[in-house]
Amino acid sequence: MGKTVTDWINDKCFIVDDLINQLANNKKKPDFMYPTICQYLATGNSYEDIHTRLFENPEEVMVCLERYQEVISKINLITVFIPSIENFCMFMGWTAQVYKQMLNDSPEDIKAVMQMVDDFIIESQMAAGQLGYSKASLTKFRSQIAGNHGQNFVTQKEENDNNKSAGKTKSPEELQRELENMGFKMINQK
Repeated sequence: MGKTVTDWINDKCFIVDDLINQLANNKKKPDFMYPTICQYLATGNSYEDIHTRLFENPEEVMVCLERYQEVISKINLITVFIPSIENFCMFMGWTAQVYKQMLNDSPEDIKAVMQMVDDFIIESQMAAGQLGYSKASLTKFRSQIAGNHGQNFVTQKEENDNNKSAGKTKSPEELQRELENMGFKMINQK
Protein backbone atom coordinates (compact mmCIF):
# COMPACT_ATOMS: atom_id res chain seq x y z
CA MET A 1 0.00 0.00 0.00
CA GLY A 2 1.25 3.48 -0.87
CA LYS A 3 1.56 6.51 1.33
CA THR A 4 -1.51 8.15 2.77
CA VAL A 5 -2.15 11.79 1.99
CA THR A 6 -1.13 12.63 5.56
CA ASP A 7 2.17 10.76 5.16
CA TRP A 8 2.80 12.52 1.85
CA ILE A 9 2.06 16.04 3.19
CA ASN A 10 4.13 15.47 6.34
CA ASP A 11 7.11 14.22 4.29
CA LYS A 12 6.70 17.14 1.90
CA CYS A 13 6.57 19.68 4.73
CA PHE A 14 9.72 18.25 6.28
CA ILE A 15 11.57 19.02 3.01
CA VAL A 16 9.87 22.40 2.54
CA ASP A 17 10.70 23.40 6.14
CA ASP A 18 14.34 22.55 5.51
CA LEU A 19 14.38 24.65 2.31
CA ILE A 20 12.73 27.58 4.10
CA ASN A 21 15.26 27.34 6.94
CA GLN A 22 18.11 27.34 4.40
CA LEU A 23 16.63 30.44 2.78
CA ALA A 24 16.19 32.16 6.14
CA ASN A 25 19.81 31.45 7.08
CA ASN A 26 21.18 32.49 3.70
CA LYS A 27 22.97 35.82 4.06
CA LYS A 28 22.31 36.68 0.42
CA LYS A 29 18.57 36.32 -0.15
CA PRO A 30 17.07 37.05 -3.55
CA ASP A 31 15.35 40.45 -3.80
CA PHE A 32 12.29 38.84 -5.35
CA MET A 33 11.62 35.60 -3.48
CA TYR A 34 8.26 34.63 -4.99
CA PRO A 35 9.64 32.25 -7.67
CA THR A 36 11.96 30.59 -5.15
CA ILE A 37 9.15 30.10 -2.65
CA CYS A 38 6.83 28.74 -5.34
CA GLN A 39 9.49 26.23 -6.28
CA TYR A 40 9.70 25.18 -2.62
CA LEU A 41 5.92 24.84 -2.40
CA ALA A 42 5.91 22.56 -5.45
CA THR A 43 8.54 20.25 -3.94
CA GLY A 44 7.42 16.63 -3.80
CA ASN A 45 4.76 16.93 -6.48
CA SER A 46 5.98 14.34 -8.93
CA TYR A 47 3.68 13.67 -11.87
CA GLU A 48 3.92 9.92 -11.32
CA ASP A 49 2.63 10.19 -7.74
CA ILE A 50 -0.04 12.79 -8.34
CA HIS A 51 -2.61 10.25 -9.48
CA THR A 52 -2.06 8.00 -6.46
CA ARG A 53 -3.04 10.69 -3.93
CA LEU A 54 -6.77 10.52 -3.36
CA PHE A 55 -8.27 13.33 -1.31
CA GLU A 56 -11.32 11.43 -0.08
CA ASN A 57 -10.84 11.81 3.66
CA PRO A 58 -11.80 15.21 5.15
CA GLU A 59 -9.37 14.73 8.05
CA GLU A 60 -6.49 14.33 5.59
CA VAL A 61 -7.57 17.40 3.64
CA MET A 62 -7.69 19.28 6.94
CA VAL A 63 -4.12 18.17 7.73
CA CYS A 64 -3.08 19.55 4.32
CA LEU A 65 -4.69 22.91 5.18
CA GLU A 66 -2.95 22.97 8.56
CA ARG A 67 0.43 22.20 6.97
CA TYR A 68 -0.13 24.88 4.33
CA GLN A 69 -0.91 27.43 7.05
CA GLU A 70 2.23 26.41 8.96
CA VAL A 71 4.40 26.75 5.84
CA ILE A 72 2.88 30.16 4.99
CA SER A 73 3.53 31.31 8.57
CA LYS A 74 7.18 30.26 8.36
CA ILE A 75 7.63 31.95 4.99
CA ASN A 76 6.17 35.16 6.38
CA LEU A 77 8.88 35.23 9.03
CA ILE A 78 11.29 35.81 6.12
CA THR A 79 9.25 37.82 3.62
CA VAL A 80 5.68 38.85 2.89
CA PHE A 81 4.03 35.99 1.05
CA ILE A 82 0.28 36.23 0.52
CA PRO A 83 -1.65 32.95 0.28
CA SER A 84 -3.54 32.42 -2.96
CA ILE A 85 -5.44 29.67 -4.71
CA GLU A 86 -2.51 29.43 -7.10
CA ASN A 87 0.16 28.88 -4.47
CA PHE A 88 -2.13 26.52 -2.52
CA CYS A 89 -2.47 24.49 -5.74
CA MET A 90 1.33 24.50 -6.13
CA PHE A 91 1.60 23.20 -2.58
CA MET A 92 -0.97 20.46 -3.18
CA GLY A 93 0.17 19.52 -6.68
CA TRP A 94 -3.23 20.50 -8.07
CA THR A 95 -4.43 22.58 -10.96
CA ALA A 96 -6.98 25.36 -10.45
CA GLN A 97 -9.54 23.02 -12.02
CA VAL A 98 -8.88 20.35 -9.36
CA TYR A 99 -9.23 23.03 -6.66
CA LYS A 100 -12.63 24.09 -8.04
CA GLN A 101 -13.76 20.46 -8.30
CA MET A 102 -12.72 19.83 -4.69
CA LEU A 103 -14.58 22.97 -3.61
CA ASN A 104 -17.75 22.34 -5.62
CA ASP A 105 -18.09 18.64 -6.46
CA SER A 106 -16.79 16.81 -3.38
CA PRO A 107 -18.86 15.19 -0.63
CA GLU A 108 -20.19 17.71 1.91
CA ASP A 109 -17.56 16.99 4.58
CA ILE A 110 -14.70 17.65 2.13
CA LYS A 111 -16.50 20.72 0.74
CA ALA A 112 -16.60 22.08 4.29
CA VAL A 113 -12.82 21.72 4.65
CA MET A 114 -12.26 23.19 1.19
CA GLN A 115 -14.43 26.14 2.19
CA MET A 116 -12.08 26.63 5.15
CA VAL A 117 -9.15 26.67 2.69
CA ASP A 118 -10.98 29.23 0.56
CA ASP A 119 -11.83 31.34 3.63
CA PHE A 120 -8.20 31.28 4.82
CA ILE A 121 -6.93 32.43 1.44
CA ILE A 122 -9.51 35.18 1.01
CA GLU A 123 -9.16 36.44 4.59
CA SER A 124 -5.37 36.53 4.20
CA GLN A 125 -5.66 38.46 0.95
CA MET A 126 -8.13 40.93 2.46
CA ALA A 127 -5.86 41.48 5.48
CA ALA A 128 -2.86 41.96 3.17
CA GLY A 129 -4.84 44.53 1.20
CA GLN A 130 -5.89 46.38 4.34
CA LEU A 131 -2.30 46.47 5.58
CA GLY A 132 -1.06 47.77 2.24
CA TYR A 133 0.82 44.62 1.20
CA SER A 134 -1.31 44.31 -1.91
CA LYS A 135 -3.39 46.81 -3.78
CA ALA A 136 -7.06 46.86 -2.84
CA SER A 137 -8.10 46.40 -6.47
CA LEU A 138 -5.98 43.25 -6.72
CA THR A 139 -7.44 41.92 -3.47
CA LYS A 140 -10.99 42.68 -4.65
CA PHE A 141 -10.27 41.10 -8.03
CA ARG A 142 -8.89 37.93 -6.44
CA SER A 143 -11.83 37.75 -4.06
CA GLN A 144 -14.29 38.04 -6.93
CA ILE A 145 -12.51 35.32 -8.88
CA ALA A 146 -12.50 33.11 -5.80
CA GLY A 147 -16.28 33.18 -5.54
CA ASN A 148 -19.03 34.45 -3.34
CA HIS A 149 -16.89 36.38 -0.88
CA GLY A 150 -15.93 39.14 -3.25
CA GLN A 151 -18.99 39.31 -5.48
CA ASN A 152 -20.74 41.90 -3.33
CA PHE A 153 -17.55 43.72 -2.39
CA VAL A 154 -17.90 47.19 -3.90
CA THR A 155 -15.57 50.10 -3.32
CA GLN A 156 -17.04 53.48 -2.41
CA LYS A 157 -15.86 54.91 -5.74
CA GLU A 158 -17.69 52.14 -7.62
CA GLU A 159 -20.84 52.81 -5.60
CA ASN A 160 -20.65 56.55 -6.35
CA ASP A 161 -20.03 55.87 -10.04
CA ASN A 162 -22.97 53.44 -10.15
CA ASN A 163 -25.27 55.95 -8.47
CA LYS A 164 -24.16 58.68 -10.83
CA SER A 165 -24.56 56.58 -13.97
CA ALA A 166 -27.94 55.26 -12.83
CA GLY A 167 -29.16 58.83 -12.32
CA LYS A 168 -29.79 58.25 -8.64
CA THR A 169 -29.93 61.83 -7.54
CA LYS A 170 -32.09 62.88 -4.65
CA SER A 171 -34.96 65.26 -5.00
CA PRO A 172 -34.87 68.54 -3.08
CA GLU A 173 -37.55 67.16 -0.75
CA GLU A 174 -35.44 64.06 0.03
CA LEU A 175 -32.39 66.21 0.72
CA GLN A 176 -34.42 68.51 2.97
CA ARG A 177 -35.82 65.52 4.95
CA GLU A 178 -32.32 64.07 5.40
CA LEU A 179 -30.93 67.41 6.60
CA GLU A 180 -33.82 67.83 9.03
CA ASN A 181 -33.23 64.28 10.34
CA MET A 182 -29.61 65.27 11.01
CA GLY A 183 -30.78 68.20 13.11
CA PHE A 184 -30.58 71.08 10.67
CA LYS A 185 -33.42 73.58 10.66
CA MET A 186 -34.66 74.42 7.21
CA ILE A 187 -35.89 77.85 6.30
CA ASN A 188 -38.35 77.90 3.44
CA GLN A 189 -37.24 80.39 0.83
CA LYS A 190 -40.39 80.62 -1.25
